[in-house]
Amino acid sequence: MDVVLIDDFIDPYHHLQLLESRVQKEADEKANEKREHQEVERLKVKVQKLRAKKAWLEQQLKQQHAKVLTDLDGDDNSLPDMGPQELVQLVAETQKKKFEELIQAYRLTGITVTTPEPDITRVCWDTAHKGTLCEPYYMEIQHKETLRILRHSLPYFVPLETVSQTLLNTDFKKFVASMSEYLAAYVNRRQEIVMLQKKYSDILIGEVESSHAADFVQFQLKLQPESEQIIEAKLTYEQLTDIIPTKVRIKVLLRNSANASDVTINTQDIKHYKECFHSMELMKAVREILD
Repeated sequence: MDVVLIDDFIDPYHHLQLLESRVQKEADEKANEKREHQEVERLKVKVQKLRAKKAWLEQQLKQQHAKVLTDLDGDDNSLPDMGPQELVQLVAETQKKKFEELIQAYRLTGITVTTPEPDITRVCWDTAHKGTLCEPYYMEIQHKETLRILRHSLPYFVPLETVSQTLLNTDFKKFVASMSEYLAAYVNRRQEIVMLQKKYSDILIGEVESSHAADFVQFQLKLQPESEQIIEAKLTYEQLTDIIPTKVRIKVLLRNSANASDVTINTQDIKHYKECFHSMELMKAVREILD
């Protein structure tokens, strides 16, 4: 450590701060050196593991290249013995072939998967509600060494990043199905709100309020067109794949009450209202309550 000369006129407190700053700087430098050393050692271990894995894969590929060729063109004698790079390319082509077979299978499920370019796959999810087609959603995926999402039109609240990290490169079929579940649930919740506003506009008090993801809905509804009693419902869907509320809050209010205070009502009625919302989709629950 450098020797620090202390002038008689230097403030001792200021000098102490300088010393503490110097000590902290040296401690930070040592900590950084330690972290860098640890990172280098970690990378060395990772390189060794990757080299060992590469050697194992090369051996496996050499042992099974005849089977791979059979998968590609049915002829296990059409190519001579190949080196590691050729075998790796051959495996990539086999994976691509299996991926294309999966694409064909999806065309039967309402999910359309196309390949506009050799290394680009486009997935289209067609959405619908009660037999009526709604908007489609798209995603373009690049497939080389790994699958990578290039662009998409999915709503911002769908947890795409989380799902893609766990499924995109491990189980593509499950990834597509998971996105389909999120989209179908969102469209269902949203369209139920649209139908509620349209069908019961004469007994709704004000607008139906909802979140962008339609996972929270709040509205006030007269039990009868001329009734003074109003149901205030607050419905929460805790998971974005839910189509039935998981949390239900119900109040019964007087329409012309100055403070809109709670009205005395049979607790069995409130229990019935909650049970309806907890067990049915929005429109079906409202119909059950009004009947």
